[in-house]
Amino acid sequence: MTNAYDKLISKLESWLDSFILLLPNIGIAVILVVAFFFLSRYAKKLVFKLLSKISDNITVNKLMSNLLTAAFLLLGLFLALGIIGLDKTVTSLLAGAGIADLAIGLAFQDPILNIISGVIMTFKKPFNIGDTIVSNGYNGVIKAITLRSTHLKTFTGEDVFIPNKSVLQNSVENYTLTNWRRVDITCGVSYSDNLEKV
Repeated sequence: MTNAYDKLISKLESWLDSFILLLPNIGIAVILVVAFFFLSRYAKKLVFKLLSKISDNITVNKLMSNLLTAAFLLLGLFLALGIIGLDKTVTSLLAGAGIADLAIGLAFQDPILNIISGVIMTFKKPFNIGDTIVSNGYNGVIKAITLRSTHLKTFTGEDVFIPNKSVLQNSVENYTLTNWRRVDITCGVSYSDNLEKV
């Protein structure tokens, strides 16, 4: 019994020694995480300002700035774990994140594709709000472009919400880009009519 107690005390003492030796690394890791937290807030504002110069869509700008901020924070966390010596934990987290990303990607494939299509349309700008377009069999005026769908008001009064994925993958006719139109008129001519007069 005494031998087991001595082994337990020895084990606890070795853990305490390891913890004391690790204290400077823990301090640096905490400082690093706090620094990355404040830097990420500054980076979020900076990225949002830069994106606002490129895109007018506030929703997309916020989404992109939030994603970059989250990536910045994760980088700081992984660096802090590496300083503490938890490299295996970082590897396990990355592996787990990869599996989770795959599962989430498969489960939310259509919504994610709609969001990505919305982001692409925001930067490429094939059309703008107020344009008259024909897309996916619907003819109308664009009222709004969100991350998930394009809102059309048809000429017969219906509100149509087309998923951005469908808008991006199918052809779109934009009648607002140019004022020129060619109108084809079919007219019949009788065989008995004078062709020169016609």
